[in-house]
Amino acid sequence: MLTTVWCELMADPKLLNFRQKIVSRDHKLIAIVALFLGGFVGRAIIDAAGAAATLGVGAGMRLAIALCWLFVPGKAPKA
Repeated sequence: MLTTVWCELMADPKLLNFRQKIVSRDHKLIAIVALFLGGFVGRAIIDAAGAAATLGVGAGMRLAIALCWLFVPGKAPKA
């Protein structure tokens, strides 16, 4: 997952254009930071509570994400 996002980020022609807001580049940077942060948080939970609790937290987060998709509005039909 990280390799794909990293390669897409490095191939972005507007990578070093910091004066302009580029949403696609910013989302890729956020994804990379979130992957690293998730790895560190997962390791901290394993050390504190064990593997079973870590898997439970991960499953709970996946369930919350799945439930959030129920509230995403659909596209309006074309007339």
